[in-house]
This record gives sequence, structure tokens and C-alpha cells, in this order.
Amino acid sequence: FDYNRYQYRHRPDPAATVGDGGETAAKSKVSCIVRGCFRRGSMRALAAATFSFAILLRIIIGFHPHSGQDDYQGPTVGIASNPVKYGGDYEAQRHWMEVTLHLPISEWYYHDLQYWGLDYPPLTAYVSWACGWVAHNVGSRFDGNRPPDTCAVADGEECSETPGSSDGLVELKDLVALNSSRWGFEGRAGKMYMRITVLVLDICVYMTAVWTIAKRLVPPTNDEASMPGYFTTSQQQRTWLVLTALCQPAIVLIDHGHFQYNTVSLGLALWSFHYMTLEDSRTTSFYGPVIGSVLFSLALNFKQMELYHAPAVFAYLLGRCFRHGSERRTIGVQTTIKFFSLGVAVMCTFALLWAPFALTHRDSASSGANIDGVLQVVRRVFPFNRGIFEGKVANIWCALSVKPFSIRNRIPQDMLPIAALGLTLLLILPICGMLFRAGERKQSVGDDLKILLWGASGTALAFFLASFQVHEKGILIALAPLSMLALDAPRFVSFFSVVATWSLWPLLVIDQLQSPYFCSIMIYTCIESLMKVQIQSTDNDECIIKFLAPVSVVVMIVLHLLEFLVDPPQSLPDLYPVLWSIAGCGLFSLLYLMILAAVWALLQQQDYHKIRKGGRNTVGVPAALAMSLLLLSMPEPIAPLVVMMSRTKGSKLNAHAFESVPDLELTPSLLSRAAEPLPWEVARAKEKTPVLDLSSARDLSSTLSLAEGAAEEGRSDENPSREFLEPWMDGTLWKSTELALSSLGIDTRQALDRAPQLLRLPTEQVVQSAAFVLDFCNSSTKLIRLDPTLLCYDVLDLEHGLGQYLPNMMFRGNATQAAVSVRTQLALSPTMALAVVKMGIDGGMEERRVSRALGSAGQASGKATQTIVHETGRTYREFKKT
Repeated sequence: FDYNRYQYRHRPDPAATVGDGGETAAKSKVSCIVRGCFRRGSMRALAAATFSFAILLRIIIGFHPHSGQDDYQGPTVGIASNPVKYGGDYEAQRHWMEVTLHLPISEWYYHDLQYWGLDYPPLTAYVSWACGWVAHNVGSRFDGNRPPDTCAVADGEECSETPGSSDGLVELKDLVALNSSRWGFEGRAGKMYMRITVLVLDICVYMTAVWTIAKRLVPPTNDEASMPGYFTTSQQQRTWLVLTALCQPAIVLIDHGHFQYNTVSLGLALWSFHYMTLEDSRTTSFYGPVIGSVLFSLALNFKQMELYHAPAVFAYLLGRCFRHGSERRTIGVQTTIKFFSLGVAVMCTFALLWAPFALTHRDSASSGANIDGVLQVVRRVFPFNRGIFEGKVANIWCALSVKPFSIRNRIPQDMLPIAALGLTLLLILPICGMLFRAGERKQSVGDDLKILLWGASGTALAFFLASFQVHEKGILIALAPLSMLALDAPRFVSFFSVVATWSLWPLLVIDQLQSPYFCSIMIYTCIESLMKVQIQSTDNDECIIKFLAPVSVVVMIVLHLLEFLVDPPQSLPDLYPVLWSIAGCGLFSLLYLMILAAVWALLQQQDYHKIRKGGRNTVGVPAALAMSLLLLSMPEPIAPLVVMMSRTKGSKLNAHAFESVPDLELTPSLLSRAAEPLPWEVARAKEKTPVLDLSSARDLSSTLSLAEGAAEEGRSDENPSREFLEPWMDGTLWKSTELALSSLGIDTRQALDRAPQLLRLPTEQVVQSAAFVLDFCNSSTKLIRLDPTLLCYDVLDLEHGLGQYLPNMMFRGNATQAAVSVRTQLALSPTMALAVVKMGIDGGMEERRVSRALGSAGQASGKATQTIVHETGRTYREFKKT
């Protein structure tokens, strides 16, 4: 490390004293060394940390609900009862895996089209087949180790088996079972596998493309003097660019929350942009655009919405065909060869992907080309009968569909596609013209790629605003290439990202992803601020974004508050989604004009973007807070990952759960035993007894106790079980409790014999306690059989004792490790496990009792002080009168 190279940045203050100067110099030297080591020696570790953070963010969001989970269709619809479909995109993707796995290829686009029929291009079908094949074979490998549902034991007792390690993987075979898995197969292992498929494809395709383009946009350089401040190396700039691109909230929420595979098509498109803009030293080399055309064809065959990028790609590649070097005699030949090579590459790619549908027939007796099979794929991929838009999307047609415009009533339905086509062409032609010029002329290093990224975002946004059959998720097509320009236009990219995510709010509410929505936006905003890059420009667009961004953010926040505080009128149930659509359409229209200006500026070689030193790091705390909120908002803990492969029976009801339960003979002995107070009931009754009694005071109403309001209750209710004498003696309460416990697989008669107080405890309290114990023990009833009095505890005492006190005492606060340790001990020595559990519960109850006593003592002390002051003042006034 060359200290002298960085010493000029940290010279001591000349005005400081000798002692202060020496201390400052020492600190400066240490600071220089740390900075240099960070810049030079740990960039690989920093890049690994960047990707790890992006992966962790995706995993955490994956623990939240997916689209259509439990057939939930939004707050206004609730749990749907659609006899034709179930769920949403998650169920559709899962269903496509089983369809492509179990049916011949000729049936893929014909099978049961009413129930999530396959409507994506062939490459999606092939990827679904691969994911289904892996799931089926992994599940089949462990299918032979599936333990039997019952086992022979004496006296009819429940079989106690050591949790196996293969049941979770067996579920993967059931995940892609064509018929039995229909109508919502949402097992835990199955959902984990589906989330993993999205994550793996994201890492392999999208993340690698982002890293490759980042290296193109921020090439290595040794001219560190031209980059003062924090970003003194190209590696650090590249790391920030990758981090912001991979943490785009809209892309992460849709793919890893809502559940889709958009990052595959987006990653392929980014890879194609990279190869299309490669410029070889030999002017006759054209391999880059050819490879890029193949990759873009793959992206187009994975998701048809990549057509949004197609005009930009076509215009740029057409311009590249006319780009030539100094040799002018063979211009016509070179142009023809380039154009022909692009056409052959595209046609060969499409032919390979579509050939199986043209060569296979539904009727085995048929032969030759199957044109109907190809046309069926086209009809499924482009369903023009669905309408001009889906949902309340923030585009022009949806905004003009409200009164007084009512555009869909003014234009005939058969003319809507033509009108959409005309408006879309009007918006994309200016960008396509500029991209053709950019492809035709040789640009400076990196400008080709930047112009193509700007242009692809512009055409995608034009399609989103004006084309036919648009969905909310279409905004991702414009967002992905734009996210790679965060260093060139940080304010614009950041604002576009927030608006894109905000426009998805109505969809995310249906998916129950409100918490990840707010947290991911906060995390992304903090990352953008941490980049410490700002634009220093006098351009009008920059002035517009400076004014537009804060005003728009205020409008977004106000709409969120209104939706939260004010219910829409009954005559306008879709008021807020429509407001979202209109406001989003206006913002996206302005952003489209800014993209148009940016492409023109780059084409005119107006390099007006400058990076300067940013502000101080003041957003680390909000970023950490947002990450913590995202973790806390997960509907299920991370602990299931540790025990995912263990056997779970809690999701299956007992076969005899709803059979009639024989009547219980309520003998006097049983009633007497049930009336006996439990140890913790006695302790709580004593806790209510007054500790400080000032009944000898002149004002008898000033009697004080450490438990305010408990004096009369403590004196009159000597028997704490008296309050249970009335409701439960006829056995009605126990019948409901017994039925609920039987559904959980618990031997109720054995439990009542050893814990007769269950006869009088409320059913809801007992069921909540039983559910908590079963969940803590991984659905095993062994602990309850050993000590049924566990069902008599209040669920709050169980949660505090086993979720907080026990981990703090034995496992340094790690609740997951505490649960896993108890489950392991339960399989080896149930008695020892019970002792540990009882210790945690009793310790937690004592801890809560002390906390309540201290709180009550503080309140009583305050009241006693107030009373003494009052009495002293009254005595003094009486003395003064006499």
C-alpha cells in the first residue's frame, strides 16, 4: 500500500496545536490506510457482499405471500370461490410445470385452457418442463423412504416416530402431480422449491447480465485523480451500479413476491444489448450483433412482452447493418451480408424453438407439418379477445376510460386494437429513428450501449402507455434497462423506479405484499442516497426532475394516506385504483418525454452528466430499519428452513377429527378435581392481594394496593376457581374443546384424565395453547402426551417462556436454535425435553410476574405520594382555620 499516494487528502490542520496536529496526523494516516485497503484489497469481497445482499433481499421477500395464496383475491373479494380457477400466477406457473411434464408436447397449449392454460411462448414451456422434471425426479428419489401414515402400537396409542429427513422432498413429487395437485397445492416444501427456481434463474441470467453491463459502462481506469471523493476507483462505482440495479423494488417484488420469472426474459434482453453494441477492432466483424439477435430472440420466446423492446432492437441493428469503415467499394455487399446474417440467426432460433409444435400432432395418425399447432400457440400467446388492458393499469387507455372520456364506449371494440397500434407507432417512431442513426454512426466508447438502453426503455414505456393488452407488470420491461443508467442519471432513474413500484400498489395489495412494498422502497432509496452521486447540470430536463420528483412523492404519500384513512363511497368502490391509474399515467407520460430528450442528447454527443462528491452517510440507520421491518413482517419465521425436511403432520387433520365424540360422564370426583386451581392460578390470585393497605386513613376510599383495583376482588374471592363453577358443569364447554383437540390429533380423554382443569378452561385458550405447543414441537404430540397440563397454560405465557426466556437463558437469544434443540431432545429423551420446556415456561411466567409487580408498585407508589400530599395539604388547611 502506497501511503504517500493518499497523504495529500488528509494533511493536519495548520491552525491546530502541536499536540492536536500530531494526533490528527496519526488519525489521518490510519484513515488513509483503511481507505486504501478497502479500495485495493477487498473489492472482490465487496462485490460478493453486494450479490449476497441482493440474494438475501429476494429470500426475505420470498417468505411473504405469493399471488393468489389461499385463493385470496384482494380486500374487496377476499377468499374467492371460483369454480374454474384457483389462485394466481403462482398456481399458473406450478400448473404449467405439471402440464409440460406429464402431457405430450402437442397437448401443451390445448390442455384445459380454462384452468390456467399455457399462454406464454415456447421457451417458457421448456423451462417449466425442466423445473417440473427436477421436482418430479427429486421427489421420486425419496418417495421410497416415505414413512407410513400409521404404525402398529399397543393400546391404540399414537405412533411416536422420529422425524424423518425425506418427507419435505417427497412433497416435490406431489407438487407436479397433474391431477391430484390441482386447486391449490401450497405445501411448504413446494413453495420453497418454486421460490428457489426463480432465485436460481435470477442469479444465472439476470444478475450475470447486470454485472457484465456494469463492467461495460464503468470500464477499469487508472486515472483516479479525475474522480475525487468517495468514488475514487471504477470498482466502487461498478459496485454501486450493480447494487442499485439488483435492488430495484418493482422487479424484486413481482418476481420474488408476486411470483413470476420476469428476470429471465429481462436478463436475456440485457445480455442481447451487451452483444449488439460490441465493436470489434476489425470493421468487418459482426459477430456481436448476431449473438445479440439470438439472445433477444430467446428473450422474446420466453415472454411476449419483450416485444416492447423489439422496435428499439430492430432500429439499432438495422443501423448497424449500414455502419461501415473506410472501405467504400463494398458497402452494398457488406450491408446485405449483415442483414442476411441477422435474419438467418433470428429465423434459426425461432425454428428450433417452434419446430416441435409444427412436427407433432394431437392425432397420432396425422403426419406432415402441423400448422394448426403453431397457430394455436400464436393464439394463446396473443389473446386479442381479452381487452385493451387488464386491471387498473397506469396507461393512456385506462386513464381515458373513466368519465367523462369513456374512450371504450366512444370507439368500437374492433377498432381499439387499430387505435392502440397507431398511437404506439406514433410514440416509438421518434426513438426508433434516433436509434437507427446511432447504429449507423460509430459512437464513442460506451455510448452505443447507453443509447440502446435509453431507447429500449423509451419504446417499452411507449408500449406500456399506448399498446393493446397491457398489464401492470409491463412497466418492468422499461425499468430493467433504465436501472443500468443510475450513474448517468441518478435522480431520474431513482424517481422512475419509485413511480414504477408505486404504480404496482393495487396489484401488491391483492397479493398482501404491503409490508415488503414500503420496506423495499425505503431500502432502495437509502441505497440510492448512499451512492453519493449527484448530477451537476443546467439542462432543462434536470430542472424538471428536481421539481417533479418532490411534488410527485408528496402526491403519492397523500394518496396512500387517503386510502388508509378514508373509505371510498359505495358508488365508487374502485376510486383509489382509478386515481392510481390517472396519476401514474401522467407521471409516465412526462418520464417518456424525458427519455426522448435523453436519447437525443446522447445522439448529439451532449455529455452533460458529471459525477461529483456526494454527501455524508446519513441513511444507514433508515436502511437497517427498513430491513428489520421487512424481516419482522414475514408471515412465517425463518426457522422452517432448518426443519423443512423433518416430518410435518400438523397440516393434515386426524381422520377421526369430525366423528361424533362419545359423551363424557361428569362424576362428582371429576368436577371436584376440575375445580381445583392450577399452581399459576393460585400465584396470580396471591398477586392480586393488597400489599399496602392504608385502610386506617381518615378517608377509607384511599385504600391502596400494589395491584390497583384488586383489593375487593382479592378479599371476596378466596377461592380462585369460583368463577368457573357455573359455565362448564354441564359439559357443553368441554364438548367443543374436545372436538377441537381431536382435530389436532390429541388424545382428549387421556389429557382430561391427567389435566381435569381442561374441563373448565375456555376452548379458544386451550386450542391456542395446543397449536403453539404443536408448532414448537414440529407437530409432534409426544410432549402433550407426557404432560397434558401444557394445554392449561395461557398462550402468552407459552410464547414468552419458550420464545424469549428459554432462548435468552440457554441459547444467547437464538429462538430458532432453542426450538431445534428441544425438537432434537424430544426425539432422543422426551422426559429431558419436557423438563427444559417446563423450565422455560415457569421461568418466563416468573419473569412476567416480576415485571407486572414492578409496574404495579410504581403506579401504587405514585398514587400513594399523591394521596400523602393531598392529606398533608388538607391537614394544614384545617390547622390554619383553627
